[in-house]
Amino acid sequence: NLKLKVKPRSAKVFVDGYLVGTVDEFDGAFQKLALNGGRHKVEVKADGYETAEFDVLVAPGKTVTFQGDLKRIQ
Repeated sequence: NLKLKVKPRSAKVFVDGYLVGTVDEFDGAFQKLALNGGRHKVEVKADGYETAEFDVLVAPGKTVTFQGDLKRIQ
């Protein structure tokens, strides 16, 4: 599972190249993105912001939290 604490909350979330939803859907106490175990490439994109990209290693039954705000494009 992956939990995202990112602003803007309207940013789109891509996993392994596929759109899975927005940050707002995966940031609450009971809101997590269910992922298969293993390594995944996650991208968080929003208009006017730099894209955040990171690899996450998901272990079965564990939740990984990514925290960080997207940087505005100057």
